[in-house]
Formats: sequence, structure tokens, C-alpha cells
Amino acid sequence: MGETGRASTEPRDMRDLRNGLEDLARSLHASYLDRWGRHDPAGLERQAVERSDRERTGRRITAA
Repeated sequence: MGETGRASTEPRDMRDLRNGLEDLARSLHASYLDRWGRHDPAGLERQAVERSDRERTGRRITAA
């Protein structure tokens, strides 16, 4: 996320470049998560269940 609302000393081209790269990274991350969910929905569901179990019990669950 960019630093909106703050005065910046870096040149405008660098800010534009950085903001563009941050947007690209967010898009790639969202695309990766979307594709992974389609290819391994059971795995994502299993991870969510394990995470909630871990939070509920307060202990670590290891893979079998």
C-alpha cells in the first residue's frame, strides 16, 4: 500500500513506478490465490479447519 497523504521527497516517476509495482504485486497475489483455490479447494479448506482448530486449542497441529 502506498503512503498516501504524506509528503514525499522522492521524484514523481519513482513514486509512480513504486505504486505500479505494488499494484502488480497485489494483482499477482490475488490471481495466485484464486487459481490455487480452484486447483486445490480441499487443501484450502483443510488449512482453514486446521487453523481454526489450532486457534481454539492453542496448540500446534502437525501434518500427518
